[in-house]
Amino acid sequence: MEQGQALPVAQDHSKATYTTLVSKDDGRIRWAAGAVHISRMVRALEPWPRAFTFFKGERLTILEARAVPGPSGNTAPGTVLRVDTAQGILVETGDGLLALQRLQLQSRKPLDWRSFSNGVHEFLGAVLGG
Repeated sequence: MEQGQALPVAQDHSKATYTTLVSKDDGRIRWAAGAVHISRMVRALEPWPRAFTFFKGERLTILEARAVPGPSGNTAPGTVLRVDTAQGILVETGDGLLALQRLQLQSRKPLDWRSFSNGVHEFLGAVLGG
């Protein structure tokens, strides 16, 4: 392909699969899922419909996140555990930790995790979802 010589190949229609249309609700994060699954979901649903959850009744869109190594705690999935200065805001999932890196509260501008954690003081310890 780099040399501009890619040959087109017809699709084998007998092996084609179909899926349903993506809806806005497909972006709702289920925190009981694993961190790797959720991080892939965040990437897959950008730019639409975007992955989201709820914080204090407001829609919270997760624009960037990644699974990080580390032990899971004994807290409920969706619990905001702490801020890791190298990773971002760490959230418990059903399997592992998810580092939130860019977030957007409903009707507000997108923020990196540092700005978000500085501006939303009651975020640590909150349980996301609902």
